Amino acid sequence: MSARSGGGYTFVLNRDRAVCTAVFEDAAAAGATELSDLDCSGGNEGTATIVYGSDSRPDRVVYAVNGLGGGTIDL
Repeated sequence: MSARSGGGYTFVLNRDRAVCTAVFEDAAAAGATELSDLDCSGGNEGTATIVYGSDSRPDRVVYAVNGLGGGTIDL
């Protein structure tokens, strides 16, 4: 997870020989969530949801990649 210079965050996931990225552009807010498409190498795709903590900072990302499964990453 990295902050973007224009605001928002970019999420990069390496899983099962696929590299996936999601871009989150909404303003961070305490307790908010944001859904983004997850684009992966090899033609896979999925979704990623960022969950903001009470301090308006990314707390975790919940993801699902079609055909590869999903999970939660605590930040």
